[in-house]
Amino acid sequence: MLSEDEHAFIQAMAEAWMPSGGEPALSGADARLGDFLDETLLAINPLNRKLLKLLMQVLDDATLPTHLSSYRKLGLKARQAVLHGWLHHDNHLLRSAVQGIVVLVSIGWTTHPEVAAVIRPSMRCWYGR
Repeated sequence: MLSEDEHAFIQAMAEAWMPSGGEPALSGADARLGDFLDETLLAINPLNRKLLKLLMQVLDDATLPTHLSSYRKLGLKARQAVLHGWLHHDNHLLRSAVQGIVVLVSIGWTTHPEVAAVIRPSMRCWYGR
């Protein structure tokens, strides 16, 4: 479902949102959250899938004027700063759109087997994928 660039964008955003370190020391990119989102798109209706993919492409290119590079090609610190800016942007439409992607990526993160093993003891229900 995701193009190569869209997948790379999600991987880059996932790593910026959840860099390596902590417990487990698994980054969002290492957790292959691009793959998770690719699978998730199968459950989304075609119009919303197309719109979500368009949003990824627009966000990836949004850093071209300011950083002379697509988001997916920026270094980690720059990606984190851009993501922070998007998540705290004055424009509620941009802020909400980015939050929606972060929520999807976060679902994939919390259900990753290594992360679920850390979360599971504090949850009363079965947890993980």
